[in-house]
Amino acid sequence: DPLPKRVEYSAFCFTSVKGTTSPGGTLTIPISFYPQQPGIYLQTWEFDFTVPPTRGRDTGVREKRRIILKGRGVLPSPSPPIRPRNSSRNSSLRSARRSHDDVFLKTESLYFQAAVNNRVRQTFKLSNPLSEEVEVTLYVPRPPFHCKFPKILIQPVHSVTVPVSFHPKTSGVFVDAIGIDTKKGRLLLPLSGNTVPR
Repeated sequence: DPLPKRVEYSAFCFTSVKGTTSPGGTLTIPISFYPQQPGIYLQTWEFDFTVPPTRGRDTGVREKRRIILKGRGVLPSPSPPIRPRNSSRNSSLRSARRSHDDVFLKTESLYFQAAVNNRVRQTFKLSNPLSEEVEVTLYVPRPPFHCKFPKILIQPVHSVTVPVSFHPKTSGVFVDAIGIDTKKGRLLLPLSGNTVPR
């Protein structure tokens, strides 16, 4: 294998979640990999564990564990772009929170709550401030998050609203992210969701 790429961003990400496990139990933490270029990526993460006080021990115990993440970035397979129907004229491009020169992402993150086997939906908006059409590639998340648009064409000085749904089949806390690629680079939209009682 070639040497890992040295980059100034994190190709691995997850939404920070605190959790508690029962004795002998497990806690699953989904990790997303979003490389901006082909190549091999390595990163070291450190996890902080706290064992609460018990009988015979008045104070809790803290432990640190390190894991090494490794991923390979490859070029995506080409697929035809989709033109969403809900394209609208954009009038507030300057209020974008995160952007490249060709696309503004006007949402910092999406948070969902739903009962098991129920579906809820939210949307995020992408804006094109240029005088030419911009093609955007979306790296869609894993279930229980769903986004149906792998490619989007945004008309000049227009916005598109992209729906994202959360449909949990089991109870728990879920995290992921949507990668939004343009010719200028990649934007990330963190997703998080948890189940609630009916």
